[in-house]
Amino acid sequence: GSKKEGGKPSGHSATVDQRVEVVPGRVYVHPVPQFVDNLAYLVVCLPPPDTRHLPITAVLVDCGDHASALEHAGAVYRRHYEKEHPRDDGRGEVGIELCAMLCTHRHHDHTAGVRGMVRELTRARAGGESGVAITAGSAGNAAGPDGDDAYASKPGNVVVAGAAIEGVPGCNLFLRDGCFVPLPCASSGGERNDMNEVVSVEAVACPGHTRGSLVYALRDRPAPCVAVDGGGDANGKKAKRWKRPWERPDRPGRHAASSHLFTGDVVFTGGSGVPFEADLERTSDDFLKNPGALRGKHGGSRIRPGAGALSTERCFAEVLVRADGPWRDGSAAASHSDDGGTAPGRGALIYPGHEYTTDCLLRQFHPRNVPPGGEWTRCPPSTFFEVASSYFVAAHRRALPAGQRLLTVPTPMARELVVNPNYRSLRRRADH
Repeated sequence: GSKKEGGKPSGHSATVDQRVEVVPGRVYVHPVPQFVDNLAYLVVCLPPPDTRHLPITAVLVDCGDHASALEHAGAVYRRHYEKEHPRDDGRGEVGIELCAMLCTHRHHDHTAGVRGMVRELTRARAGGESGVAITAGSAGNAAGPDGDDAYASKPGNVVVAGAAIEGVPGCNLFLRDGCFVPLPCASSGGERNDMNEVVSVEAVACPGHTRGSLVYALRDRPAPCVAVDGGGDANGKKAKRWKRPWERPDRPGRHAASSHLFTGDVVFTGGSGVPFEADLERTSDDFLKNPGALRGKHGGSRIRPGAGALSTERCFAEVLVRADGPWRDGSAAASHSDDGGTAPGRGALIYPGHEYTTDCLLRQFHPRNVPPGGEWTRCPPSTFFEVASSYFVAAHRRALPAGQRLLTVPTPMARELVVNPNYRSLRRRADH
């Protein structure tokens, strides 16, 4: 992709300066603008502070255009990391080793750059010897059916993950619901930067937009199958191994998992993706059995905008209850609701696959969507004002001049429970 003046990459939003901290000093999320309104996300893992000559490793959530993603990765590196982590190994200016792509679903605007990225990374890594090995490290689920390492066995050491039933282009790691994705580990000279030891990524199945749509839940703790190595001293003696980071003596007490949910086209801020491949839950949804509904409701179109409403709500419920991961219990590790009780997922951040916030929020006020006696008459005034306020803040950020437009995401789950009509619908069902 072309660059704008000042070395900043082109794109629909100014995002190079934006990053979200997942693990202090180690793991950060950078949004990557793609096409007109798509969003990919670069998750980087910095090497431990006591190591030398190890690269920054990264995974990319969705890849619609590989050229702009690489351009943005280079800008992110120069802006945030080049001073503390210089690279001079003859393998190009981008000091970030992209090792995996996590595809939320197969649609072209989310996967068109996958094969190009694999070719580019394979070519770059074949051009020089860095002395750095890329493997799955301590991930207990890293081995394939033949016992091969998930990374070392792939061309260019690049993993492309997607749902087993989805048909993602170039996919070489097939996931099902509840899988923890093996993350990259860069090692050299006895040192290693193992992403698995500080974070985990769980695949959450949310069929509806497509049959194999996945939400990726990034959390600030290792997967249950990973044992964290405490390192060693100067004599090579191994330190204690802790299976959970909050059990370490230098991290007293328990804390809720910090969850970062990459929702693709399942959940948007203030709305949802169209359930193109949802189950036909009602007779009125099936136009083969009910042709009158086709003529009466949609003027001959075979697109079913009202079908799959229950599937959409099921996906939203799945995202909410799975947000905190398998560590959630009734202790202090649970998220706290405003009324003093506990509620799952309220502290999570939502990273959608498109910048659709203003459209989704404004649509809630359209006269066609607000009939007399409709939803707003059943909501407290505070909900109405929260949605309106969120819209005006988002509209202001998106109305800035080209090259300065700011993203409206990520969004806290606690706010999404109020401004998203799908979550409000779930709440009404629970109340009754």
